[in-house]
Amino acid sequence: MRQRLYLGIVLGVFVNCVGEPPGSTGLDVLGSGDIRVLDLTHALDATSPYWPRPGGNPFVHDTLARHDDGAPSMAAYTTPEHHGTHLDAPVHSAMGQVSVDQLTPRDLIGPAAVIDMAANAEADPDYVLTTQDIRDWEAMHGAIPAGAIVLLSTGWSRRWNDTL
Repeated sequence: MRQRLYLGIVLGVFVNCVGEPPGSTGLDVLGSGDIRVLDLTHALDATSPYWPRPGGNPFVHDTLARHDDGAPSMAAYTTPEHHGTHLDAPVHSAMGQVSVDQLTPRDLIGPAAVIDMAANAEADPDYVLTTQDIRDWEAMHGAIPAGAIVLLSTGWSRRWNDTL
């Protein structure tokens, strides 16, 4: 039996989410329709893609303890930083920004805009979002609120295990 690690990372809580990713199954947390949680996780194992790929996957999952019936009860794992669904700290992209331990829940929760560029990415795997794409989205959906979390939907999750 192949060991898989399921990380329960929820990418975000979207308040008044506009333009949900195609095929998403959001959970209406408060029953009001205003707040939805979208779980964008994937199972991780030694065959999961990661970047960069210098050769061989350094993902390791070890069972540390088992229940009486043999089922794993505790494990340890090692994984590359860019393996699976994860959060990059602002400091990852620019000097002087904060690290993950300095982020607060308020930094990760807020109004969201989902810009769907899946058709563009399908036509051109190297497609880069442009300022005009954002203007076009705003013309259709309204201005993106200040402080909003902007998510780019590329459709690439369907290629999860395609490492070529």
